[in-house]
Amino acid sequence: MGLFRKILSSVGVGGAEVNTVLSQSTVRIGEDIQGVVNIIGGSVEQNINRVEVELKTEYTKEVDDRKERHTATLEKLIVGRDILVNPNEKKQIPFTFRVPDHTPISMNQRNVWVETELEIPLAIDPEDRDYVNIKPSHTMEVILDAMINVLGFRLREVECKSGYIIGGQGGFLQEFEFVPQSAFRGALDEVEITFLPDVEGINLFIQVDRRVRGFSSFIQEAVGLDESYIRLTITNYDASQGSSYVAQILENTINSYC
Repeated sequence: MGLFRKILSSVGVGGAEVNTVLSQSTVRIGEDIQGVVNIIGGSVEQNINRVEVELKTEYTKEVDDRKERHTATLEKLIVGRDILVNPNEKKQIPFTFRVPDHTPISMNQRNVWVETELEIPLAIDPEDRDYVNIKPSHTMEVILDAMINVLGFRLREVECKSGYIIGGQGGFLQEFEFVPQSAFRGALDEVEITFLPDVEGINLFIQVDRRVRGFSSFIQEAVGLDESYIRLTITNYDASQGSSYVAQILENTINSYC
């Protein structure tokens, strides 16, 4: 019977279980995520080669006119090695790691999670997934507030998709698509912004899509000349001056491309 139980545990029956408990379900970019990995032994003694905790997200990639979903690892932490777990034994492993600057913010989406995996020889590795609500950094939050609540743009869509900007990480970009409601209404179709944080603030990569007005504008749209690409830096100092101050910087910049 003992050998039979060992064979069953090697294919995932009666083996160790893992359950990770996070100390918070909401965390801001740049802050720490803390938690505890709870391991419960199965029906037989098992050796765990490695315990990994990873922060992950999803993004889309267009392949042959269709969108494929891919997974990106934002942060990886090995919290234990060579752990012997006796039958029904309970072990706890605390961990802490920082949320990287390139982590996508959640915006009411379940798009970032903590995944825990136990690597067990000759067994199906147990896994656990816990979703986390990621809030923007303070500087990013001021920029979003300036766009939405001061300049009156409506945030139409937020998408993580395959792409690369020099200085970026992960092979994907989170793109914010805004539609003018008051300022710039009639002048612009949309504004798309991608955030790239650095030590002094945030670099904004802005795509301004001008509205077609007249035949010449129609020709420009047909050949792609109705779009302008802007790089703008909002420093942490700028953000400390408030949303209205940042909104003025954004408005002056966008105005010059209308």
